[in-house]
Amino acid sequence: MADETSATRGSELSTARFFELNKRPAGEESGAVRFRPAGLRLRIRIYVRRHFQALFLSLGQLWRSPLAAFMAMTAIGITLCLPAGVVVFLFNVEQLTGGWRNASISLFLEQGVTKTQVAQLHDQLARMPEIRHVATITPDDALAEVQQLTGFDDVLSALDKNPLPYVLVVDPADGSVQPGVLRDLVERLKALQNVDLAQFDMQWLERLQAMIDIARRALFILAGLLGVAVLVTVGNTTRLAIEHRRDEIEITKLIGAKSAFIRRPFLYSGFWLGLMGGAVAWLLTYVGYAALSDPVLRLAALYKSDYGLQFMDWRASTLLIGVSVLLGLVGAWLAVGKHLRDIERA
Repeated sequence: MADETSATRGSELSTARFFELNKRPAGEESGAVRFRPAGLRLRIRIYVRRHFQALFLSLGQLWRSPLAAFMAMTAIGITLCLPAGVVVFLFNVEQLTGGWRNASISLFLEQGVTKTQVAQLHDQLARMPEIRHVATITPDDALAEVQQLTGFDDVLSALDKNPLPYVLVVDPADGSVQPGVLRDLVERLKALQNVDLAQFDMQWLERLQAMIDIARRALFILAGLLGVAVLVTVGNTTRLAIEHRRDEIEITKLIGAKSAFIRRPFLYSGFWLGLMGGAVAWLLTYVGYAALSDPVLRLAALYKSDYGLQFMDWRASTLLIGVSVLLGLVGAWLAVGKHLRDIERA
């Protein structure tokens, strides 16, 4: 009897404990199931995890078809190394010409000017904001330079009087090196007192700038056309991957998967192709730079110069790879969008 009483009390306590743990607020239906919404941190963690899964899944798919991936990234690299090589060439041309900073104006002063007048004119030019530096060449220095260059020491020493005038060499400021601004500056310097002649060859500067402008425009056109070629390459690779997984995509769509979920791994495939293609383009450009460095050094040595080719810096390298990645993403996006619409209409 005691055992039955204790069992009955235990059963009542268990039942009471059950109802205490599972009691619901007032007004809530007994059959309703309560779901606590996921927190923002949890949703962000799930979102990031899904993207990492798609990132490495796409890399694994490229790894399982190495020949197709190698051909695609090589095609992208060869396509992009052409405009990259032109950029390196234009950069070296601008460095070689000093960015127009080596353009100097020679002012030949009148015969008979005194050292005081030369010093006053030198100070006047040095205070002008359009002028960066002024150097004075005396007649004796000019005669010594002529003797060194020509070798006519006996002839020049036989002269009773030094026929060479004072010369002021004017280096324009960085903001005054455009041909139009330089032309106005030369005209102003000609009108100065005690200046007999202002010499500056404008034609070579205008011609060189015109050629560089043409090369830049040609670079933009070339880069646009080759960018379209990269889009076509990535789009064709993505199209083949979609056709290979067409049945899987159709089944995934039937069970309610969103287009963003289906598109995600293909976008990451375009990302990997763009990244690797940009790396190949950088490597090919560097190989061309290394192959031309020694011949350029030997040519510069023949002209008594120590100039050497310069490669793109880290900013230009990052831009090259970034543009390649962007083209890969855009190409994959366009290809996936088109084929998903075709699958939905089918």
